Amino acid sequence: MASSSSTCIASSTPGAGTIQEWAAPAAGTRAAGPRHSRAGGFTLVEVLVALAVVAVSLAAIIKVGMETGYNFTYLRDRSMAQWVAADRLTEMQAMELWGTGRDSGRREMAGRTWRWETEIVPTPVAELRRVTVRVYAEDGGDEPLTTLDGFISDPGLRRQ
Repeated sequence: MASSSSTCIASSTPGAGTIQEWAAPAAGTRAAGPRHSRAGGFTLVEVLVALAVVAVSLAAIIKVGMETGYNFTYLRDRSMAQWVAADRLTEMQAMELWGTGRDSGRREMAGRTWRWETEIVPTPVAELRRVTVRVYAEDGGDEPLTTLDGFISDPGLRRQ
């Protein structure tokens, strides 16, 4: 009758160490030798750690994207406000406004309404006035998007 024991064949290859090959065990018996109890895959803890890393990375990317969008909008509005202020100062020079005081108004530009305020004050040079133009977004708060300072000269001097 057949024996129910397994046979072990050991071979030695130069440079590879000893390799043990176990013959298939007979029916109803266990093979002697190393058994791998873990299948090739990731544990639940490893998967959860990887998901946490991905979640934190995605949150950071979304935050950076939102900040970039906000900065773009702010810079666009500030550039438009600069143009409104420059237009107002040029308009005051062209209209030959002279004197001191405050003025305010609204201007349409780039499909939006902008609110501006001007203040004209005297300077140590009698023929010059300092003009400060502040521009606000119509739907914005009390802080100006931009402030432009310039000078206008006495219109009577230009006619001479």
